[in-house]
Amino acid sequence: MGKLNFLETRQPFGITLQFTGRFTRSKSALGDATMIANIADADVEDRLQELYAEDADWNSILRQLSEGATAKQVKRSEFLARFDGDPPDVPLQNIFPAMSTVVYRTYEKNWRPERFRNAFKESQLYREPALNRQDRVLAFVTRVLDRVPWADVRGLQNLTWHLYLLHWDPDQKLLFINSSNNDGLHDVLAKEVCGEDVAVIRGEEVFRCLHGMRRILLTNLGLNHSLSRAVRFTWFVGADIADGLSQAQLQNKTKSNIFGRGYEVGDLVSMGCSRKGRVWSHRKAGDIQDWVEWAQKTGKKLLDKSISFQDILPHVIKPERLEQRPNMVPIVIEWSEHFLKANEEAILLDFPGKTVPILDVGMELMAHTDTGPLKFRLSTETESVEFDVAFSGKGDQARVDYRPSGVANVFLKVGTKRKSIAEWFQEEPPVIRFANGDFLIYNELCRINMAERQPFAKSRIDVWDWTGIDMSKESQTYQKFADAIQRRVIEQVLAWADPRFEIVFDDDDSNEAADVVALGVKDETLFIRLYHCKFSKEDFSGARVKDLYEVCGQGCP
Repeated sequence: MGKLNFLETRQPFGITLQFTGRFTRSKSALGDATMIANIADADVEDRLQELYAEDADWNSILRQLSEGATAKQVKRSEFLARFDGDPPDVPLQNIFPAMSTVVYRTYEKNWRPERFRNAFKESQLYREPALNRQDRVLAFVTRVLDRVPWADVRGLQNLTWHLYLLHWDPDQKLLFINSSNNDGLHDVLAKEVCGEDVAVIRGEEVFRCLHGMRRILLTNLGLNHSLSRAVRFTWFVGADIADGLSQAQLQNKTKSNIFGRGYEVGDLVSMGCSRKGRVWSHRKAGDIQDWVEWAQKTGKKLLDKSISFQDILPHVIKPERLEQRPNMVPIVIEWSEHFLKANEEAILLDFPGKTVPILDVGMELMAHTDTGPLKFRLSTETESVEFDVAFSGKGDQARVDYRPSGVANVFLKVGTKRKSIAEWFQEEPPVIRFANGDFLIYNELCRINMAERQPFAKSRIDVWDWTGIDMSKESQTYQKFADAIQRRVIEQVLAWADPRFEIVFDDDDSNEAADVVALGVKDETLFIRLYHCKFSKEDFSGARVKDLYEVCGQGCP
């Protein structure tokens, strides 16, 4: 009997079957051939388990698998042969892209792949691209020099190579972009190859990609909090998150990121998505064609308006897409979570006359009314620029632009990445909160469950004695006006004994943390209190809603 001591092969399945068939042939002088297969390997494909089933018809099974594998290899070879250009250092057959994509709606009749160069500096492009005109696929590689993250030294840089894959599907009118560079989306690149009116698929639509998965287990879940500004984001990780979350944990929160595993057409699959527009799977693509087929399948789900994702997490907030500003009073505007989590010193804003870190830049609404244009301002002590929140388009083409008015645009730099703040806002839109608790991100309005909100207890309101204070005079300025509102606040705080505040300073300035900041220690615990003051714009104090909106927008819940 023939004996094989050790065999390991990582060749395509068709080649492996052919090789196995040769050494398992019977011969009278040797007896029956024997093959031992390792079924403990976690990477063995599910379909191969049929080979080990009891009483299986091996001849039938091997013929079906062999014919399928051979046809796939032929199709793959023909697909790769249709590319013009094949960089010798990066052979296409050796590219195994991650299963991920950002998807853009397109409205042009053709795409212009040659224009991809306009989205990069010439020094960033590595060799010539590979273009498959028939299947509308473009592949190229870029190189980026970045400063090391642990020092600000000009001579020390990291060299990073990035793969870009683009596929335009004219039937679905979708552009798919895959890149190992995950620093934001790829709006500039998309506009170059498919026109200015491209629109990334984002928000609630992205979660349609999970449709069709059976017995889905959510293993990662990110939720944005709508009520609390102290706790803005919660990340859940586990074997089956949805089963362990209560209704109370989901209410008044919006989905940010989701990843899960399940079964689709009998195969175990994984799928993740972010409301910003990225879709991904943990499965590695076997080749470029494998990624193209996966992208097309994902695109069909994203376009299917009959798909509802509410059945998986029914208690989270379902954003409502708007075509015009809501008729509600805005009270505060905030930077995107992306900027709040980043190192403040590493984010710089270039105004026409000055460059400043983001921590020295104020963001404030221009008006508190329920109608009229939404406007906000970015400002420093010496620079200022106003923006209009402009709604346009209908249906799937509805969008929001953040248009600077009056002066040249402001540029924002994060690390080595620099582009206009208007472009940044397309990727990381600011959050606008309204008086009733609802909030707007891009053109999606998130309505909170008011039943969950408790009215502020009147017993917690302290009424101070403002006798002798000019209520129209907020700041004590350098002359230390004795009848100023801030002066009375400082005197009151210094008079308290429990806790005793040993440091109290007037922080009154543009973009301050608060008008008055107090610090004290009690039982080895540091207490910090922030006091926001608001003067009366009339000669007498009174219940003016406009003043209330402004001070509520400044305060912290």
